[in-house]
Amino acid sequence: MTNSKRIYQIDLYRFLAALFVVLYHYCFRGIYRPNFIQTEYELLSGFSQYGYMGVDLFFIISGFVILMSASNSNIFRFLTSRISRLYPAYWFAVSLTALSIWLWDAKAMDVSWFQYLVNMTMLQGAFGVENIDGVYWTLYVELRFYFLIGVMLLFRKMKYVNYLMWFLIIVSILRLFISFEISPIWLKIIYATSFPIWSHYFVGGMILYLFYKKKYDYTHWILFAFAVALGAIYAARHAMHLDERMGVFFNPYITISLVLVFYSVMLATVFGKMQFLQSKSYITIGALTYPLYLLHQNLGYMLINALEAYPKYLVLALLVTGMLLFSYWVHKYVERWGSKKIKNFMNNKIQKIKFIPVKDKI
Repeated sequence: MTNSKRIYQIDLYRFLAALFVVLYHYCFRGIYRPNFIQTEYELLSGFSQYGYMGVDLFFIISGFVILMSASNSNIFRFLTSRISRLYPAYWFAVSLTALSIWLWDAKAMDVSWFQYLVNMTMLQGAFGVENIDGVYWTLYVELRFYFLIGVMLLFRKMKYVNYLMWFLIIVSILRLFISFEISPIWLKIIYATSFPIWSHYFVGGMILYLFYKKKYDYTHWILFAFAVALGAIYAARHAMHLDERMGVFFNPYITISLVLVFYSVMLATVFGKMQFLQSKSYITIGALTYPLYLLHQNLGYMLINALEAYPKYLVLALLVTGMLLFSYWVHKYVERWGSKKIKNFMNNKIQKIKFIPVKDKI
């Protein structure tokens, strides 16, 4: 997709989702993690309490963007695109966070060398190794989605992407009635591969991309309805789970409403009803999203604790501003540089392969 056709609003939505997650961690989640932070932001806690749902919006957007990236592509281009996009900022964030914990002696965030090395692969979730920073859990979900799309590209079956979407929706429905713990081994493997608690969001995003490209029929509207309904159901269940785990009331009606808002805004956007928000300036803040998401949590907790003697809302404002500026620096000097190096390396390797598959069109 050329820049002339780029949906700049999505860059804005990604940024707002990331900011929502940041506020959740700083103004709500941290105080409910013993020994993480002791500073409570009472004025913002009610709003920030639901900031974790910025991740839900991330997953919807990811379904849209990844199908856009995979359409009219091949497995090599897709792998190069995803690896060069994900790993440079991630390696930097993991290393900086681990180093800061070691030097800071942050005892509530102990990190071993083994944990660090496994985290550098981004596959720690598959090996049952704890994330160095809690936000990394979403990356393992993303990787499994990339794997499924990658398999379809490998066998040049993207024209059958509808079957993948139906499979993910059906498994997501099944997961409502049969939990992972009581399921037989074959079903556990399916659950582990298809991440059913979250897969409906990716399906919703993919359908939104098809809506945008005007490549859809009535079955896609049915799939979209299932995706929205499952998003609402799982969001309500998650709210009740957090209620039990944290001892704080999470209103399921608010989480359901947020899911409906996310889908409504995205639907209006792909059908051209949000043109008043179309601006190239959003590219810059959109670029901050990934570094900001990776870096903000544990580093932010340590800084809040170190500055607890100062006015807390001033500290919060300066911290968020500082994280945004630092994220821009990481994007410009780490992410861009690393992405270029990885792309050059992988493209050189690909050129040595005599057989390169043709583009796989949806």
